[in-house]
Amino acid sequence: FAIQAAINAAATPQSRVHIPAGNYRITSRLTLVSNVWIYGDGDGTYLDFSSPADSNDHLFYWSGTNLDDVTISDMRMRGNGLDLGDRSAQGAAVLISGTGAVSRPKVLRCRIERFRFGVNIYSATLVTHPEVRDCGIDACSYTGIQLWGVYGAHAGGNHIDCTRAAIGDGLAGLVGIFTPGSGTNVFTVVDGNHVTGSRYEAINAQGKGTTVTGNTINGSAETGISVEPAQDVLAAGDLVRSTTVAGNTVFDCVGQCIVVRHDPVNTPESVGQVSITGNATSGGNVGIRIGQDESGTSGPFDVSVVGNTCSEHDTIAIRIIKGTRIALAGNVADGVSAGLSIESTSTIVSVTGGSYRGTGASGDGIRIIDSVSHVTVSGPVIHNVGRYGIFITNTANNVQINDHVIIDDQGSPTMVAAVQDESTGSDIHVGNPVPGGRLLAPPSYLSTYYYFATSSQALTTSAALGNTYVRVGPWLVTSALSISRFNAEITSAGEAGS
Repeated sequence: FAIQAAINAAATPQSRVHIPAGNYRITSRLTLVSNVWIYGDGDGTYLDFSSPADSNDHLFYWSGTNLDDVTISDMRMRGNGLDLGDRSAQGAAVLISGTGAVSRPKVLRCRIERFRFGVNIYSATLVTHPEVRDCGIDACSYTGIQLWGVYGAHAGGNHIDCTRAAIGDGLAGLVGIFTPGSGTNVFTVVDGNHVTGSRYEAINAQGKGTTVTGNTINGSAETGISVEPAQDVLAAGDLVRSTTVAGNTVFDCVGQCIVVRHDPVNTPESVGQVSITGNATSGGNVGIRIGQDESGTSGPFDVSVVGNTCSEHDTIAIRIIKGTRIALAGNVADGVSAGLSIESTSTIVSVTGGSYRGTGASGDGIRIIDSVSHVTVSGPVIHNVGRYGIFITNTANNVQINDHVIIDDQGSPTMVAAVQDESTGSDIHVGNPVPGGRLLAPPSYLSTYYYFATSSQALTTSAALGNTYVRVGPWLVTSALSISRFNAEITSAGEAGS
């Protein structure tokens, strides 16, 4: 009662309420008012809300038509930890729920644990410039931070641990940071957070002009960073647009580290104008996935995937599914099945440079499969794959492959073919590889592309090579070389530099 009385008395501009260090057992909500800064002495100010009179209640709460300039900072808050994460309870450390305008609510430098929501801020109208910064949020069963219907929001520098071992039902919290509401969420910044152990997404970003940068994510059971439309029915043109995902480190997420897709539950709409740049992913099934192959859904459009490093993925490092106007450049990607896979009905896809590798026995550098069309691949480097450097199959059509560098210096076993075209589609054009693109090979070398040797190596090949056919492309002879026998039919010679 004393804390609530102090808050009520402080409802004048720039008022402050100080809660000194100490343990405070609170059993009913504290109702917020405008123009007040409520602050404690760090972890020394401990608000124990573990036995509320109503298990659905919230610690700090406001609901109404207008709220302006309220800040909660520098304290520790603890909930009951009993919610099972099934939406049966609504308890939050901080809930701001407006039917009118809400302006500049802030939660700063707080430690929050064992609630359903850590911080939940939304308005049916608009919340302008909310901030949740530099907080530690642990063991919340649904969402650590949720910002809904916001303009100019900032969630930064927070550490969110979604694991809940021996708390409630023990299931991890669903989402670390959630910004739902595509039509109303505008210019949200999510940066410098560390999120671990979420059951679904570590960061689920919806809205226009959203920036997700410099976050570190690990151990999500589904997705590290997800960019998707709102969970409500979207109006025409009400899509996620102009989103940037850059400079994040995402690792050991079971499903995929970064995904751009339609909302798989409620709407077939998808997203567009997304830039995925300079991220590092490792572990888990997929590094970056653009799209989702489900009937009746729209694929992503106008997406750039540039300068990312995706390593040690269990299936495919980068997947493009049902994408339109997708540009990839300068990525370094390896997965067991493939470095890059362009699938389903994807169309107008360009791949420029980069390095792609499939490390498994049937791994491919780049796969172009299903009924994709209008794909251009220029200047990639593909190194030591298990099967094909570039694999084109199914009904893929209008595919152009040029200036590729396909290197196999792994000895035995070697790749089966540099470029394997099994497509029944039309207009498949495979141009010449870069001259001299293949590295020097060991003397006993199985190749279905071409064989390279130096004068210091034995120049007499043998039956041990086991070649059934050889495709020869232009290449540079780096030293004097003579070929005395080629399929028992052809002899040729070349001088250094020829």
